[in-house]
Amino acid sequence: MKTYLVSFVSDDRKLAEQVVAGLRKDNPAIKFFWPESRPEDGKGFGAMAKALREADGVISVIASPGAGMNPWICFEIGAAIGGGKRRLILLGPGLEQGVEFSKPLHGIHRVVWSNKPAVQKGLESAGLRASDSAVRNVMTALQPPVILSCKYGRGGTWYTFPTEEREALTAALDKMERVQIGNHLIGNRDPIPGTAKVLRVQVKRAGEQYVRMLEEGTAISRNDLW
Repeated sequence: MKTYLVSFVSDDRKLAEQVVAGLRKDNPAIKFFWPESRPEDGKGFGAMAKALREADGVISVIASPGAGMNPWICFEIGAAIGGGKRRLILLGPGLEQGVEFSKPLHGIHRVVWSNKPAVQKGLESAGLRASDSAVRNVMTALQPPVILSCKYGRGGTWYTFPTEEREALTAALDKMERVQIGNHLIGNRDPIPGTAKVLRVQVKRAGEQYVRMLEEGTAISRNDLW
């Protein structure tokens, strides 16, 4: 059985898991995996090095600012190149204009998630199925969430974001910024003074709608909406 190591930073884990779920649908005979202990956590280097030696290829999911400069991401990609292994580097939403990699990896080929011909060619080069279904599954996994509505409060008391405040939050997240949840998002109009509140976000993504409940004081990124 062929094996592919999946490379990602911890902030991108949820997205990487969805990419893998999409790949498994069209490549049932291939094992996609990652060591449970990752070197960026200060342990697991031996397991990672062994996995890289034994893997037939590497799939790198880059969806956060700075992920391309992460030393372990660069090590994993560099090891794949040095070992002559098949590889696929996927850039997620918000990184369409490119992402910075360490100097040894400048100019390395990477695939933008929304470019269908590039995704198809990237899958073929990586030795993976590249049918219309396979391409669609990868692109769907990386499709960004759309915020439909936001409410701030708790219990039976909620402040509903008007369009301009909802769009301002969306714009900040689309720029890959981290946003702290608090009264400042609604012009300091505290709906329940003295009470810890939550941000209730209704999201649409890949044809599905769902709700995320995010606690006041939490710094969120768009990845928290996946």
